[in-house]
Amino acid sequence: MRPIEAADEPHVRGYAGREDFCPYLPVDPKQPETVVSYVRQQIQPEGLDSGTAIALAIVPGGVDRPVGTITVSVQPFPVPIGQLEFTLDPEYRGRGYMTEALESVLPMAFRDLGLLRICAASDVDNVDCQNVLERIGMHQTKRLPEYRTVNGEKRDAFLYVLDAQPATQ
Repeated sequence: MRPIEAADEPHVRGYAGREDFCPYLPVDPKQPETVVSYVRQQIQPEGLDSGTAIALAIVPGGVDRPVGTITVSVQPFPVPIGQLEFTLDPEYRGRGYMTEALESVLPMAFRDLGLLRICAASDVDNVDCQNVLERIGMHQTKRLPEYRTVNGEKRDAFLYVLDAQPATQ
């Protein structure tokens, strides 16, 4: 993994614009502006310049381009809580890349962003995402009604959380 760069945008746009990318995100390959908007948010999340976000590219060994992204951004709550988002090129799913990447990013996000908790939302039908979140130790806490609109349809999501581990003495 490495910090995401502006030069990564065409690669992320390439997989985010595929029909099989992710039916659970507000990205419609038939509407290029949704792809562009989504990719820009992944490449330059709000807070990146102020140090309240991390944006990383997943670049497996032997591959010369990013095949996924991970962003963690601090949400404006009374205590520092991170919002986790991640994507992966459909051609690279099922190989453990996302699990490995998240397991290395989350401790860094807690430490570098001073987070007490990291949250992630998964569409109720996105079993693959839910499996990844559970593999990395996140716990499902509640159902979020009408969390996101995808292709004009209101979609529910599950909220997952992971709390910072207390410092060992």
